Amino acid sequence: MNIIFKNWIKKIYFLVALCCSLFTHAQVQEVEYGSFTPTALRYFTAGTVLDSEYNIPNQKNIDAYCYFSLAIDNEKAPYTGYSVTAAFEITPYDQSGNVLPAEMVTKTMTVNYNPNFSTVSPAFSDLNYYKIKNKFGLRVALVSNSIVVKDLSNTVIPTASATAQLNNVTINMGFKARRYYPLATTLISPTATTNTNATAVKISWGALTGAVEYELEWTWVDNYSDASSTAVTPPQNIPFTDRNFDLNNTRIVIKANGSANNYEIPQIYSKGYILYRVRGIGRNASNENAKTYGPWSSGAGAKITVADWPNQITISEHENNKNWQFQASYAEDGKKKEIVSYFDGSLRNRQTVTKINSDNVAVVGEVIYDTQGRPAIEVLPTPTQDNTIHYFQNYNLFNANTPYSNKNFDYGPNSCTTTTAPMINTVSGSSKYYSANNDFTTSVNRNFIPDAKLYPFSQTEYTPDNTGRISRKGGVGDKHQLGSGHEMKYFYGVPSSMELNRLFGYKAGNISHYKKNTVIDPNGQISVSYLDPQGRTIATALAGANSTNLESLHEETITGSTVNDDLTALNTLAESGAFKASLDKKTITKEILVSDVIPYHFNYTLDQSSSFQLECQTPAFSYPFVYDLDISLKNNCGEEQLTTPVHQPVGIKKQTEYRQELQ
Repeated sequence: MNIIFKNWIKKIYFLVALCCSLFTHAQVQEVEYGSFTPTALRYFTAGTVLDSEYNIPNQKNIDAYCYFSLAIDNEKAPYTGYSVTAAFEITPYDQSGNVLPAEMVTKTMTVNYNPNFSTVSPAFSDLNYYKIKNKFGLRVALVSNSIVVKDLSNTVIPTASATAQLNNVTINMGFKARRYYPLATTLISPTATTNTNATAVKISWGALTGAVEYELEWTWVDNYSDASSTAVTPPQNIPFTDRNFDLNNTRIVIKANGSANNYEIPQIYSKGYILYRVRGIGRNASNENAKTYGPWSSGAGAKITVADWPNQITISEHENNKNWQFQASYAEDGKKKEIVSYFDGSLRNRQTVTKINSDNVAVVGEVIYDTQGRPAIEVLPTPTQDNTIHYFQNYNLFNANTPYSNKNFDYGPNSCTTTTAPMINTVSGSSKYYSANNDFTTSVNRNFIPDAKLYPFSQTEYTPDNTGRISRKGGVGDKHQLGSGHEMKYFYGVPSSMELNRLFGYKAGNISHYKKNTVIDPNGQISVSYLDPQGRTIATALAGANSTNLESLHEETITGSTVNDDLTALNTLAESGAFKASLDKKTITKEILVSDVIPYHFNYTLDQSSSFQLECQTPAFSYPFVYDLDISLKNNCGEEQLTTPVHQPVGIKKQTEYRQELQ
């Protein structure tokens, strides 16, 4: 893989050119020569099929054969059981196109249909296939009055009454072979054209005798000039040899397609020249697996500059005012997947366009960022009617003229909750595709595309602490958006000492070294994870009220069972600012993850046994400290949960105990 970075006038262009050689080592493909239109038995009297290339010399045929078949389409009426028998006179042709009367055979063929084959014997045989090897055509005639139609009870149905059955029985015949010819040594003359939007280059060429496959190579050379940003360097002034081409090109191998051989490459380059060349690939006269290569269309002449390459096309820049990155993955027979990501000035990925050439459909996906630049809205990727690769301006819209942005979801009545607006515009983008306005009317799967109800995106909400942790995550559709009650919710805290002791014994270590994370899924199921200091998950559990069909833990059956949590390890000394350079403030902060509606009791004890004494005072006298005590309990939105929060000075008393109880 060669990665080419282009930096020009403070704009960054990313280009990934995948240089690969994809060769198919498969045998020559089997092809049907000659034509015959399948005909209902009711209308068939006689027919002929003959090798369409029987008079072309220098053929090499492998596994040539003719076939004749009688078949029932069991997906068409009538759906009652029946059998059909008919006799045919079959006369083959030789390789020179001569009929062989002496080798004529009479073949009686029977097909049957049984709608109850799974419970009633016998099972039906809806295809009777006759194959003649090393013959190059067939002449088939129906033997007069040989058609016999019977029902499942073996009763003969008169031919005049068996119209539906005879319409449902089909005659087919043909000639197939794996065939190749000696490869011609003439040069191929390919041409390159740019599409209307200048987003793709199509390289086309005519058929080459004996070519089973074609090998196409191309490369890109820029034509920037030192003179100015708009000037170009003429091809005769750009050195480019055969060796330069060999070391930096993309190569594909595709099967021959008659006279309509072509391949489309995306114009995902900066301005310059695309140089290309084509050659045919045939097979050795004595070995179909041994490849024979024709000459390159560029000829054998010396190549010194770009001007010396006869097969070239001048292209313009792809999205010259945007930052982009291109990636391509290739498979056999020229199949490829192309991905172009478009970035803003801060190199945040704004849009990704993907195309698979076998589908010939461009798929567009977008990411919308919140006010702080975090990825918040992931819009569902959608196929478009425009099958070219480029940046789709104003693709996902809020209304007729306004792109969907952070202003549609990152502003709310307060800093904790947001109101997400729907994508009410259904004439463009994902909101159109996932709605009744979907314009892929010819797609067989159109009726199975869900309606997003103007919410074709998932949303991520982050905790308001600048840690980048996720607070809530909604899903696609209106039923799983934030605030619907079916979003994912994430909570972060630390376990209690008793929890750690129960799980790992009394030598687990300080609780401040561990984390306890809780996730509530869209169905309301609560999952708890315990993490060690390295961030590794060391235990998981389900929490919340248990289902009635599950057995309760022993602790649940004990009335008044409590968990005592000593928060001494979470004490933090700090300066209040009242006394210079004195650690005169002690703070305890803990996040409590509540997984059910159960009582929580909070006890705080303040010991005032210490006092302050002035060294210069005689006689000595101790002054008890006076404390400012604050106790508060807030939810994740910063809303006070205590009926009466504690905020008062504490002094005089030896010991003061405050107890606050929440039910």
